[in-house]
Amino acid sequence: RDNCGNGLLVENLRRVQARVIVATYTTAWVSAHEVVVDEHEAILKALEARDADAAERAAIEHLERLIGRVQAHFETATN
Repeated sequence: RDNCGNGLLVENLRRVQARVIVATYTTAWVSAHEVVVDEHEAILKALEARDADAAERAAIEHLERLIGRVQAHFETATN
């Protein structure tokens, strides 16, 4: 990781990563707790049913919604 020879790049990537972690936690869990629990339940139910296609769809939908929540958080925070 740190072997790229560009300390400034490494530091900036660490800062971005920290912001993503904070935004993900705040938007994906705290403010959307009930929605996230429902999304996780859908994934687990599909896995328990051994329905790989449904599990994949539920996981993709969950990640797409997560991305949307994080993007909305950053748009709100920067405006």
